[in-house]
Amino acid sequence: MSLELYFHPLSSFCQKVLILTMTGSPVVAINRAVAIAETRGPVAGLEALDALANDSRLVDYQPYWAARAGLLARTGEVDAADGAYERALGLEATIAGARCLSASPASRFRLSFAP
Repeated sequence: MSLELYFHPLSSFCQKVLILTMTGSPVVAINRAVAIAETRGPVAGLEALDALANDSRLVDYQPYWAARAGLLARTGEVDAADGAYERALGLEATIAGARCLSASPASRFRLSFAP
């Protein structure tokens, strides 16, 4: 692999797609959805997360809900984002993670990502 390709911004996205294809990992799928949001916008990222909604492995997976909350906040869906933040906060097992989530209500998060 050339250094140019290795440092290309899309190379990380391409790696996520390849790993997802090989493993079917929901964690990689969440990372892919976030990468899509960064390259195509939060609505596209939410669509990718919505495709994972029926995966039973994610029902109680805190990073899924945190990613969903962040993307919802970026689209201005503050009420839905607040609900997802609450779900993520309820699933967080560490004090540091809970502090991070509780310090990021959707209204503040949305403002920090305003175009």
